[in-house]
Amino acid sequence: MKCPVCNNNEHVDIDLHSDSFAEGIMECSVCESIWSVNHGVTKLVKDTQEKSFLGAAYKFYYSFAA
Repeated sequence: MKCPVCNNNEHVDIDLHSDSFAEGIMECSVCESIWSVNHGVTKLVKDTQEKSFLGAAYKFYYSFAA
């Protein structure tokens, strides 16, 4: 899975388990952001680039008609 902040594939999985609670949390090895994915929805726990005007989470696609 790619980091939602820097789009890098290098991350560390952190598995939290307690009784009936289980949560998979990932930490990016490059930008050190932390996020969780639950039912296909990504939630940022720690956004290390929140004050940056650059955002890798958004990709722009251009289509030129001929």
